[in-house]
Amino acid sequence: MEHDKVAFALRVDNPTGSAADVTVKVGGSWAGAAHDCDPGPGTTHITVEPGTTFTTEPAHCEIARQSAPLVYQAEA
Repeated sequence: MEHDKVAFALRVDNPTGSAADVTVKVGGSWAGAAHDCDPGPGTTHITVEPGTTFTTEPAHCEIARQSAPLVYQAEA
């Protein structure tokens, strides 16, 4: 969270001994409604190799902070 924006990201850990094909979609929720990421991409397909971590790019899911006090929640 920054003064003028909120960014959402998702971290996927693969502690197993084999690669895992994953599809992730990150979004946000505030003011009681779900919102898609801007500028996107909305959905990412990736193979996470054994013992590694993948994190979505926070810059792909940013929203302007609202002037009213709100709770922001990531959705994945």
